[in-house]
Amino acid sequence: MTSDRQTIFIHIGRGKTGTTALQQVLADHSAALLAHGVLYPAAAGGAQRIGHDTFGKAFIDQIPCYMKPPKNAAAALEAMRTEIATSRAPYILISTEQLELANPARVREFFDDIAPDFDLRVLFFVRSQDELVESEYNQLVKMRRLTLSLAEYTDQMFNGDFLKTALDWEAAFGPGSVLGTVYDARSPRVAKQIFELMGLADAGADLPCPASANTSLRFRALATARLLNSVELENRAAVYAQIQQDTTSDDPPALFFDAVTAAKFRARFATSTRAFSKRFLGVEADDLGGRRYGDAERNTIRRRIEALRLDRF
Repeated sequence: MTSDRQTIFIHIGRGKTGTTALQQVLADHSAALLAHGVLYPAAAGGAQRIGHDTFGKAFIDQIPCYMKPPKNAAAALEAMRTEIATSRAPYILISTEQLELANPARVREFFDDIAPDFDLRVLFFVRSQDELVESEYNQLVKMRRLTLSLAEYTDQMFNGDFLKTALDWEAAFGPGSVLGTVYDARSPRVAKQIFELMGLADAGADLPCPASANTSLRFRALATARLLNSVELENRAAVYAQIQQDTTSDDPPALFFDAVTAAKFRARFATSTRAFSKRFLGVEADDLGGRRYGDAERNTIRRRIEALRLDRF
């Protein structure tokens, strides 16, 4: 990729595609990245290894109930503005899954206000909807005190329409601005994958493969946490950490679908997925693949759950 203009890559998630571990690696190796011409800004959460969390939240028109509002958003935006405006790095990478919920037009205005001639690219990782909804639900029970059942969460809150998200960002940033890829949950290599998507494979060649930084609860632990979410607890984080630590191998992964119901769930989004993959992945498919659990493995885990009668939770 060659250009006289600076290129800003805006990694908008999606969440549960290795973003937490990736952002820790990017923060830890920001100096090495800068030597390759890539600025990973320290502002707005970057240096704290949490991604540019405050930056992303600042552009969400209506913060969802499960999300903590941003603190000192104006100061964080000003710090980000200054860091970008004074950088001479040819490439700038901003990463936060919070941007997936943001207003793309407002994000575009932010960058245009700094300099109207940036080359802007949006990086969008997607994931098979069945595993994505299970993983998102697990995260919200563990971290955001969700008390809904998976079915209620799916009907009320889950967004599996990747096409709409991508089109909204493309409308704000222009044709060809959105670069999509599929997260491989079985062999996550998101650090290398993101730089390959950017066309800068050499910049990410020496980065370590991120270790999982946001481990999901297993089935019994998840059920326990969901029940506890309805009561007040002191030191909730410590209690949940202990629950997770005490998890044993007889507690199966928190899978809610067998192979048949997983396929049916993916099929809900087949039309959107087919259009998204054709436009943003360069191949037409109604099934993204990249799943951690194959059909036989998923069925085996579900049989374990049923044998332990855990579904009674």
